[in-house]
Amino acid sequence: MGLLGIRPWADYSLPARKALVVAFGLLAVCLMVQIVNSTDHYRLIGEFGLRPRSVLSLPDMAFSSFVHLSWAHFEGNSVFLVIFSYLAAYQGLGKLVGVTAVVMVTSNLYWWFLGPAGVPSAGASGVIWGWVGYSLIRGVFHRDELEFEAILPLAVIYAVTSLDLVFPGNAEWQAHVGGLLGGVLCGLALRDHPASLAVLPRRKVEEPTEAMEQPREAASPAAPGLLSRIHESAETL
Repeated sequence: MGLLGIRPWADYSLPARKALVVAFGLLAVCLMVQIVNSTDHYRLIGEFGLRPRSVLSLPDMAFSSFVHLSWAHFEGNSVFLVIFSYLAAYQGLGKLVGVTAVVMVTSNLYWWFLGPAGVPSAGASGVIWGWVGYSLIRGVFHRDELEFEAILPLAVIYAVTSLDLVFPGNAEWQAHVGGLLGGVLCGLALRDHPASLAVLPRRKVEEPTEAMEQPREAASPAAPGLLSRIHESAETL
């Protein structure tokens, strides 16, 4: 056990370590884009923001999730981006790539069809909602390994924080709902796939080896000799 109860990096399972690297890697990408965007007077929003019902804007679906409208927008998403990307990546990196691709399409298409005309959409929240839906559904089918009871409160906190499902006043609530639906569909489609390993690797019970059994085998022939000597000593008394 490390300082303040924090375990050393090597103590965690390989899936957990990979998931942490991916989660903070995604955060680093969004942070670098936000730094460039803010220093350039948020010009990236106009260039890569997805505009509803604009056919020319459809390719922006691949980039709009990495661009944020402000530092407050980025900060509001950053913590939940790390949490839910970790939960999704922990279940398999291949699944994470597939789920992320699906929810990027569903969240952006939902916005493209239903969003206000001329308002560019940007931010990772639609994808985060996709990871939320995916993790919740997977948690239902793999409750023992994915700790559904821990995932559900995190999802509720994110819902209350964004207020999109309670008070849909945010201009991008359509993208959030689209991402959530895409994540739920992915969770249902992958419900039969096995969940990942434990965060901490399970300890293996060591089976007795030949070297461990040799002392007992060597001691057994000596036992009859000792008993015979005791018997001979008793006869002479």
